[in-house]
Amino acid sequence: MPQVKFLKSDLRSLLRGYLAERRRMGTGKCDTLFLSNRDTRLTARQVARRLDAWVKAAGIGKRLGPHALRHTFATHLYAKSGDILIVQRALGHANLSTTQVYTHLVDGALEDAMERL
Repeated sequence: MPQVKFLKSDLRSLLRGYLAERRRMGTGKCDTLFLSNRDTRLTARQVARRLDAWVKAAGIGKRLGPHALRHTFATHLYAKSGDILIVQRALGHANLSTTQVYTHLVDGALEDAMERL
């Protein structure tokens, strides 16, 4: 059974179109969202290599891996929502204590902002 992921409606529409086109082209046999050039599931290493190439092509000078993007997403989600339970659910963490690291990051930024007032 596929996992339910929460996405913005415009992104869901784009992904549905992508999957429909992939099925039309005959590469819809694998239930994975993104496929390798061999129509198989991308490995974690393949994702990291592709991301590294895109980061370099964008002229970003620091190394960013998939985990850094996940961390950034979680931090921004908490900053926007202020709800650690939403972040926990979005990340799929079983224990709230695993998610609470993001509150410290945002709370630290809040403390800094308050000091600058």
